[in-house]
Amino acid sequence: MEETPDTAPVAPPRRGDILSVLVAGAMAFVLPGFGQLFNGQPNKALWIFGIFCAAVLFLMALASLLVPDRFLLAALGASLLAAGAAWVYGIADAMWRAWRSPAPPRPWQTLPVYAGVLLLAYVGVFKAGGGYVRAHVVEPFRIPSQSMAPGIQRGDFLFADKRVNCPGCSRTVRHGDVALFIYPDNRNMVFIKRIVGMPGDRIEIDGTRVARNGQDLTVRSTDRPGGRIEVVERGARGLYEVEWTHPGEEKLSFDVPHGHVFVMGDNRNHSQDSRRIGMIPLADVIGLARQVWLSVDDRFNFRWERMGRAVD
Repeated sequence: MEETPDTAPVAPPRRGDILSVLVAGAMAFVLPGFGQLFNGQPNKALWIFGIFCAAVLFLMALASLLVPDRFLLAALGASLLAAGAAWVYGIADAMWRAWRSPAPPRPWQTLPVYAGVLLLAYVGVFKAGGGYVRAHVVEPFRIPSQSMAPGIQRGDFLFADKRVNCPGCSRTVRHGDVALFIYPDNRNMVFIKRIVGMPGDRIEIDGTRVARNGQDLTVRSTDRPGGRIEVVERGARGLYEVEWTHPGEEKLSFDVPHGHVFVMGDNRNHSQDSRRIGMIPLADVIGLARQVWLSVDDRFNFRWERMGRAVD
């Protein structure tokens, strides 16, 4: 007589439906970690979202300020790779979990909760966090003109260090710094020029000669074809190059009042600067140019040789 087995057959594991898989993937696509929330995994959702935010908001900002020039592109690439990996992993994991191990909905998994999480992430984290980084740490800018050539070209994208010229900031502005400031005639615009004069200085301009408090800033001058003159000047941090084209013979002198700076573009004959718009209030200097992280010419060709270049 044969024995009857006392165990029932094991039922195959339950699989999710295609709609749940698509919803989980779509939610993870919209926001890293959102798909895990749909699958009832709030802890995992927080980890994925946290890694993504750290890579996008903070690692890129820290890399642009702290990493040596020659490693900038690699550091930015690593940050983007980390953010992309967290995003892609979140999508794949959410869809896989929704298919292989679907869990019954929990009481808190409702549309208002999902909407609140999405709003908190985009407004409370991305907007507020990104706004703080741009306002107080680092901000990217695109250069639309040739007024700072030859050092900074039209089409350069650069990082500006915002940790300057404010109470508790790491340092103040100095002679020769390339500063970003609010344009006096339109406070919705930001200009970029070089600080030539600080409060109390006297600036004298005679042809290509620029003197500060009676001391000539010129280190050397070289004539180029087409009436172009390359001049190397000295600032507090070292040497920088400027360019004149058919300089005039007019002699100018300016006394920089307290609380202001005198700025000039490096492309001296093609710059709207303090010679025309007057002194810039020191309070309107919002950052210092640090490094070029991307450069694209007028024909949308990448200028690889400029990427990662420090601003002198």
